[in-house]
Amino acid sequence: MVREGSQEPVANYYVGPVDLPAAALTAPPQESTGSQERAPYIGRADWKAEDHYRHGVRLYKQARYEEALEAFRAAVQGKPDYTPAFYSLGVTLYSGLGRSKEAAVLLEKAVAQDSSNAELLELLGRVYLSLDQATQAIAVLIRAAALDPSSWERHHRLGLAHLRSGDWAAASRALQRAASIAPWAPMPHLDLARVYEKLGRAGPAEKQRLIFAKLKRLQEREDIYLQQIKEEPVDSEAHYRLGREYMKQGRYTEALV
Repeated sequence: MVREGSQEPVANYYVGPVDLPAAALTAPPQESTGSQERAPYIGRADWKAEDHYRHGVRLYKQARYEEALEAFRAAVQGKPDYTPAFYSLGVTLYSGLGRSKEAAVLLEKAVAQDSSNAELLELLGRVYLSLDQATQAIAVLIRAAALDPSSWERHHRLGLAHLRSGDWAAASRALQRAASIAPWAPMPHLDLARVYEKLGRAGPAEKQRLIFAKLKRLQEREDIYLQQIKEEPVDSEAHYRLGREYMKQGRYTEALV
């Protein structure tokens, strides 16, 4: 689930051949000081691309971004078509080190190699937005949403890109689509309120803010129970309460899990 403004853990997003947990991808780029000393990246001589990738994941989780970058580069050198490593390189440059221009160049190359990868396209769109290149962001996010129309997050991100460009009508369409796919998600409603305010439609804007406030409270309770389950996986009361929250949100499949 996407959480706006959360830290961006590199290895948890990519849905690829490596068996890693899925997570959200939302974080502002971090400033790179360029002055931090670091140990050189050392991989084993017998490692394959996947081994370097997994090691890069561990390094990133420890906030050792420069070393993680070298590990992911080693993975790409060993396997030039290894999309997860390209993706993680992009995340490390963009979110870990704040080097968005470099991330854009690298991701453009990756997208040229694999133009049907929605994750790469979405990440490139985020990077373009960080560079204030809304037109380029819209182009790649439209492609990402078309590849995976069921992803509310991609429609939401596309709506934000249209907002950045000042196209209120296109922003409204994309955000309404996101809200229809995920009626439990609060953020599309908040951003729809912003669109309606730009259009001078005070009534619809207020309605969307009220919906956002209600869904945000539900989300906060959901987060509490998820944290409780993370700390105590066999807490049956937390599982029950989480299921009840999912029922309130209309997420019946998740409630039954």
